[in-house]
Amino acid sequence: MAVFKRGSVWWYKFYFAGQIIRESAKSTSKTVAKDAENQRRRELEQGFHNLKPRRENRIRQLRDVAEEYLADYRLRFRGVTFAEYAVGHVVRLFGDKLLVDVDESEILAYQSARLKESAAPKSINEEVRFLLTMMGEAGDVIRVRLRKKKKLKLPARRKIGKAYEPDETQRMGLLSRKSRAPHIHLALTMALNAGMRDAEIKSLTWSQIHLDKGYIQVGESKTAAGEGRTIPINSVLQQTILEYRTTYLEKFKEVRDDWYVFPFGRPRPWDPTRHVTTLKTAWKNIRASAKVTGRWHDHRHTLITQLAEGGAGEETIRQIVGHVSKEVLRDYLHVRMKAKGWSRSRDLPSQAGRDGIGPAGFPDALFLRDRLLAAYLAAGEPPLLAHRPATRCPREVRYLHGHHAGDLSPPDGQEDARCADDGGQVLWRRLAIARYRRRPDERDGARVGREGWRRRIGR
Repeated sequence: MAVFKRGSVWWYKFYFAGQIIRESAKSTSKTVAKDAENQRRRELEQGFHNLKPRRENRIRQLRDVAEEYLADYRLRFRGVTFAEYAVGHVVRLFGDKLLVDVDESEILAYQSARLKESAAPKSINEEVRFLLTMMGEAGDVIRVRLRKKKKLKLPARRKIGKAYEPDETQRMGLLSRKSRAPHIHLALTMALNAGMRDAEIKSLTWSQIHLDKGYIQVGESKTAAGEGRTIPINSVLQQTILEYRTTYLEKFKEVRDDWYVFPFGRPRPWDPTRHVTTLKTAWKNIRASAKVTGRWHDHRHTLITQLAEGGAGEETIRQIVGHVSKEVLRDYLHVRMKAKGWSRSRDLPSQAGRDGIGPAGFPDALFLRDRLLAAYLAAGEPPLLAHRPATRCPREVRYLHGHHAGDLSPPDGQEDARCADDGGQVLWRRLAIARYRRRPDERDGARVGREGWRRRIGR
């Protein structure tokens, strides 16, 4: 450490972290130069150990910090409505406070103030999260201390959804056809058959509907797993789309790919370049007329529940509805008592084609990779596919194959069915593998004759 003079100005020089620091004190006083050297060394040490104080931030009002935070939030994220709502409450109550004055007691006081306003605990938890995030490192310290005391989050009331019964979806479907709102029937059908969220339906364009290939491609979604997912179009949804498209052509004379499926306008749509603002007004009238209780989002619960009751695996359901984790998916499952009774008998009839508008219209091809399928004959009803998760004995396999396996055809989605009469053979193979391992020479998917499998099972 040394100071030296160049002309009339004093300089200081020292080594720090292997580097030479040589700077001018910009003063003609040697005493000032020594003080400047000590201060500069102190700044470097604090910066090197991330200990540099930010006093200018701690004396700022929370109102100013919130404005900067929201400005940066709008650049980084799409959905800013809830962030603006949550930060707005924080600014309303704490806007005049300095960051240095906000501590653990102030956070607890904020929670109490919002509870007195009858705010939901879940909303209060999100507002506190935004507040602590805006505070930076000081907020991280408060978060750790409150979490240790188990006071960081208020116990939130869990909102349990429901799955509509088939008769409820049927009543809403019939009333939606008679509604004056031209878009509600298709929107309701999409919600029940495709499990699309409200925002996904409203922002749907014609370029996302591929009737020739039989699927809908979702655009922007609430979750990353939901964006760009493809949803198969069943026969009920396809017929409804074709009927709606005809009405759309009569109204606008053409259909463009970049036009919205549900155009803007009240009481009648008139601008296809903008999407409708809400679907729930017309739906609430239909729900009241049908004497049904529930939310629009419960249509997703209904689809997921019926897919699960129909034997679809978790991965298949997540791919259709766009869920990220199994934990979220389980919150949507409401397996009904009727299905639980079927599961006891090990015969769960497929819902395909039974409901005029319900999500049961999904083709059973979606389930072939998750459950073994066998033809099922119910008393007084046409043949339907049923999900049989296990077989009890070789005799049952032979019985299923001999009596009903021919009802299963290749178009049902069997990727290894190769000819017109190969459906029964593939079904036979799948049922046999449930109890017997393949021989090493058969694990590559080579076709095996029915007689060969019959002899193997009979052993």
